[in-house]
Amino acid sequence: MYLPRHIINIGRFVTMEITKDFLCGNIEIVKQDGDEFLLQPETRGDTGYFYWMFRIDGAQGRKVTFKFTTPDRVGFPGAAVSRNMTDWSWTGTKFTYDGKDGFTYDFAPDETSVYFSQHMVYTPLNFERFVKNNGIEAKTFCKTRKKRDVPYFTVGNGERKVLVTSRQHACESTGTYAVQGFAEECMKTALPGIEFIFVPFVDYDGVCDGDAGKNRSPHDHNRDYEEGIYPEIRKIKSIAETQDLITNFDFHAPYHCGDINDCTYFMRCDHEKGGIYDKFSSELVRLTSENGFRYYGIHDIAYGAKWNEDNMPNMISYMMKHTEKKYTFCMEIPFFGLPDNYFDQSRAFELGRRVFKAALSSGVFDR
Repeated sequence: MYLPRHIINIGRFVTMEITKDFLCGNIEIVKQDGDEFLLQPETRGDTGYFYWMFRIDGAQGRKVTFKFTTPDRVGFPGAAVSRNMTDWSWTGTKFTYDGKDGFTYDFAPDETSVYFSQHMVYTPLNFERFVKNNGIEAKTFCKTRKKRDVPYFTVGNGERKVLVTSRQHACESTGTYAVQGFAEECMKTALPGIEFIFVPFVDYDGVCDGDAGKNRSPHDHNRDYEEGIYPEIRKIKSIAETQDLITNFDFHAPYHCGDINDCTYFMRCDHEKGGIYDKFSSELVRLTSENGFRYYGIHDIAYGAKWNEDNMPNMISYMMKHTEKKYTFCMEIPFFGLPDNYFDQSRAFELGRRVFKAALSSGVFDR
């Protein structure tokens, strides 16, 4: 599924090696002093976003400190840690709001190879496991500019379409967990006449290469709905313009942390259709109060407020102006959350399931 990316070794000190030479890797070593490393993320043409992910080999049995050149590069619960790049936990034991610039990790004697990241990254390996476990046929949505096959899959059959997407900004993994949960619930429910189209990695090159992807020059994927320089965006626009697309769900993650960035919220996409959004929002509040990552319904950004403007060259603005769809949904899911509403993989999957249930019960798929 992937084309290899050539990356040289970036640091080998004593018996330890830090590398970014793997799928989704991103890091720069600034300095090393014994068992302490000074690091920084690679920006790669974006505006200095916070995404980073690296692997360290040969540190078993040692206590190693990783610091970054600037604060707010590590989340409230510490770094995300994994042995297989698919199952993640947090290095910290509690949330502390102190603008973290690093973390320390005690490697167990058998931890010969460990991955660390700014957040719990949903990689193409997670997707491969998902489709295999569910007997799903992964097809090719289009070719990227680097000639990779962008994976997608469908659920159901029918003339009416529902498009579900994430990773228009490559590093925003939290939304892809929701896409998977949405699909899991969708597969349990027969909706005659509707085909659901799932594109979990819109910026697939950026995901595989370990880019942040936000504000990439000349623009990122979610600012490409006027110019159309990316094949993935041209394909999305083609679906919207040539098929009976009744609604879409586009999942994102906000800024690193702090204020509204710690909360799940929607960009309200059309004030004239507020009724269905209000009903959907109420349903999702009710459903997520039972289980999963919570949505409170009080942090949504109204249509026309802040950056939610109709003159943006992004997906929700395009969908409102250039299609006759009923509704369009854009959801922001934080990287870390709050002490009483924290992010982890199982809770994020459950949020996606509840989004589907709320859409179903509030009539979003009806027409």
